[in-house]
Amino acid sequence: MSGRGQSRSRISRQIFRPFKAHPPASALLLCRVALIGLAFGLAAPATADRRPDAARAVVESAQRAYDLGLFEQALVDYDDAYALDPQPALLFNIGQCHRKLGELERAVHFYRRFVALAPESVNASLARDLADEVEALVADRERAAREEGAQRRRIELARLEAARAQAAARALARAALEARRLALTPPAG
Repeated sequence: MSGRGQSRSRISRQIFRPFKAHPPASALLLCRVALIGLAFGLAAPATADRRPDAARAVVESAQRAYDLGLFEQALVDYDDAYALDPQPALLFNIGQCHRKLGELERAVHFYRRFVALAPESVNASLARDLADEVEALVADRERAAREEGAQRRRIELARLEAARAQAAARALARAALEARRLALTPPAG
């Protein structure tokens, strides 16, 4: 594994939580078919600077890694395949890997790039739907994080108020004890 994949792993564990939503089986099947179809069926004619044969072998490796749940390796391979032959379909696959790794903002970026570069693709609608779904998840996470932060601040303020009230009560009790002591002490004289 390259250093880049290890860095992604460490970052994704630190910053992102895993993708918790489980799409229906039909959606999973559709995504799987889309990945395979995008990788092999929608390739544009090769140009002089493209290396489709080399890219095809890397895509096959990426698909095997994806099928085994090795999303970091699949991502590296799809990135490499895109470098060899920049087919828009590979952007969808890269987005899927990012989604599976919990890197939701990155997933949305690649879904949107795929749609921008291949708006007439049979999978453009699926990519739009996935981008919308993932954006909603990101918004929900951000909202939950804000609410959690506000709740922590409210709890901390309540603790501070309680500590102030306890300190004031202790000071008042000490003052009352001192007043009682002075009242019971006969005047010197």
